[in-house]
Amino acid sequence: MEIQKAKNQVEASFVFARDSSYSEALYTGMFEVVGNWRLKDRYIEGIRSVTPDDVRAVARRYLVKEHRTTGFLIPQKTGCA
Repeated sequence: MEIQKAKNQVEASFVFARDSSYSEALYTGMFEVVGNWRLKDRYIEGIRSVTPDDVRAVARRYLVKEHRTTGFLIPQKTGCA
């Protein structure tokens, strides 16, 4: 059920973000950079077709412990209080 909730959020975000000619042009340009501007017309169809198995496969491939990067933020003392 969580996958459906995530898909609904992505779809709604995509639809509402295209509410102006500026954002429509922005998305058209973005999709052109990644392959073809016509991909934006198939984006929602692609999101709707994602399955839990797809998510697991991507997680297994990319979220690998050996490939992670860990950063540590160490506060420095400054003259300001």
